[in-house]
Amino acid sequence: MEIGGKAVFLGELDDDFQQLHGLDDPALSRRLVCYYLLAPHIVLHPAYIWQSPLTHHLVFGQMKELLRPPFTRVELGRYPSVNDYMDQRVSKVRRPNDPTRELRAYESHGDNLLEEARNLTIRFDVTRLHEVEATLRDQRFRGLVIGDVGATDFNEQTLGARFVAFARSGGADMK
Repeated sequence: MEIGGKAVFLGELDDDFQQLHGLDDPALSRRLVCYYLLAPHIVLHPAYIWQSPLTHHLVFGQMKELLRPPFTRVELGRYPSVNDYMDQRVSKVRRPNDPTRELRAYESHGDNLLEEARNLTIRFDVTRLHEVEATLRDQRFRGLVIGDVGATDFNEQTLGARFVAFARSGGADMK
């Protein structure tokens, strides 16, 4: 079953977002249900699953039946599977000599991370996913944020007004 229409990127699954907003299991579950009411499907960033214990619990536990196709998809860029993506991601964050919090989060899952990633590849039937170049994906997400922020009539003190002023000043390439 193919679901058309716009997707919602579920940024709340990010560990930093959860910490910043004080999200707990019930609050995140309520937001997830609301997003399902707003859009035909949700897009998951696979790295978030192993960065946040709360997200991991939702994806593999209580929300497992909701966080699956056709209503949910994972964004892998050009990687053929979730485990290939995560293997690359772990290797990338392992390069610096100073272990990051992200690397420690991945390592806390041990060998289970790649096994769970293989299971997600099967669960999301990634053979049906469309290939998206990472730079195009990043530009698309930035464009969506800029569109959302710019679509509202903000006063000068809001983040949206500051983004617009910053872009107009030539401070960043917002394309």
